[in-house]
Amino acid sequence: MEHDVGLMNTTSANTPTTRDALISFLKTLPDDVTLEDIMYHLYVQEKILKGLNEIRDGDVIEDEDLDEIVETLS
Repeated sequence: MEHDVGLMNTTSANTPTTRDALISFLKTLPDDVTLEDIMYHLYVQEKILKGLNEIRDGDVIEDEDLDEIVETLS
């Protein structure tokens, strides 16, 4: 089950509120959706948004640094 609805936590005039985005997302789901399905999709969406925010804020590990970290684990 794939749904391409972003749940942005923002309240600017051009973007939906979290509540509005959630309502739109729920309307795309089939009638027989389970609570577990809903929770899974919300969890994945949260993780994706967290990662995108970290990238935007420059909170990333450079390739060279990651190579060194992996090397120390070997």
